[in-house]
Amino acid sequence: MVSVDLQDAYFHIPILKSHRKYLRFVVGSQHYQFAVLPFGLTSVPRVFTKVMAVVAAELRRRGIAVFPYLDDWLIKAKTQELVRCHLQSTTQLLYDLGFSINVPKSHLEPSQRLLFIGAILDTTLNRAFPPPQRVQDIQALIPMFQNGAVVPVLKVLRLLGLFASCILLVTHARWHMRALQWCVRRQWFQHKGDLEESVTITRDSAVDLQWWAAVDNLSQGRPFSLPPPVATVVTDASTLGWGAHLGGLEVKGLWTPVEQRFHINLLELRAVRLALKAFLPSIRGQSVQILTDNTTAMWYINKQGGVGSYLLCREALRLWSWLQDHKICLVAHHLARALNLRADVLSRRSSVDHEWRLQPDLVLYIFQIWGYPQIDLFATQDNAQCPLFCSLQYPVQGALGDAFQMSWKGQLLYAFPPIPLIPRVLRKIRQDRAQVILIAPDWPRRVWYSDLL
Repeated sequence: MVSVDLQDAYFHIPILKSHRKYLRFVVGSQHYQFAVLPFGLTSVPRVFTKVMAVVAAELRRRGIAVFPYLDDWLIKAKTQELVRCHLQSTTQLLYDLGFSINVPKSHLEPSQRLLFIGAILDTTLNRAFPPPQRVQDIQALIPMFQNGAVVPVLKVLRLLGLFASCILLVTHARWHMRALQWCVRRQWFQHKGDLEESVTITRDSAVDLQWWAAVDNLSQGRPFSLPPPVATVVTDASTLGWGAHLGGLEVKGLWTPVEQRFHINLLELRAVRLALKAFLPSIRGQSVQILTDNTTAMWYINKQGGVGSYLLCREALRLWSWLQDHKICLVAHHLARALNLRADVLSRRSSVDHEWRLQPDLVLYIFQIWGYPQIDLFATQDNAQCPLFCSLQYPVQGALGDAFQMSWKGQLLYAFPPIPLIPRVLRKIRQDRAQVILIAPDWPRRVWYSDLL
């Protein structure tokens, strides 16, 4: 990898002359107006990103894997020689367009470990780590947050800000900041957000803060991507009971009279935990995906709690504590109720249909050129292009279930995936060394475009 920092990046984008009067300010008695994009204007980051997306698209058309974030750009390639070549092409294009490069802030020597937008990226470990200075800042603040201590709310908010900056860099960071968030919400909000107030640290907050005090918890980093799920659990709940299935395994139960009075969001979330406990022998130590038709339950699982509902947060943290004990990696996805075949107790999921579909004669023409595939990887019974097709809309004749749960090796496959799944499809093709007729849009502004080429 290498990184490029653009110098005075915003100042390279001119403002329409007739609009400059709206960007005026006064210093003493002297009046000024911006002739270029100013810092601090709320719309400027979007404008700059839109302009530079055209530049990034041109680089991706050349097969260069570039990741722009405002004025910080990351370039990656498989070898040092290739990344140097891509760096030269990138810098030459930027110079030709009139941009300047801040060499002291750039990392122009190919490396497998570098600092980029507040994270240390290590491609030898495939992990991202918080910078040492951030870890030190957290460690320096922790000692004043003892159980029962009265701490100025500004200190608490600063610590929460440091925690939030580690969400993508520290595993379970969200989980271990929820108690302090609820501590602030319950106490500080009573004073209508007065910044002069203080907060009394609760016992639960102090326990979580001790977790942050352990350097090992912060130094392990977080993988670039989660391992692909090897099991799919579908859950559903009503005010009377709950049910779930894992492949051919099924489980169900009834709520107690007390539980029947709970909100349906809480019941859906609890159904996930009960289902996973029932399937524990089959999923222990595995990566699992949950399919649920309740978006609130999905987000409270993926976000490791939340600050909207204390009961939901407590249920989600109880689930994550159980997952950690059994070394289970979990991610939840939304399952539209309209796509369920048995949504009363045991639910099944239909695959996502596409607004974009190729005409039958065009599909036939493609097959005549590239060959006739054995399996359509993303389809429904109505739009499948092959006798065999992968769909979560089973049991249906010809349906094989989730495409990502099967091997793609050794046969010609056809794929017209939903747009958000394209990066995952590309990883699967590379992982299985698969031969796939892939239908994808010619969108060079997307990050995955260079991988597609």
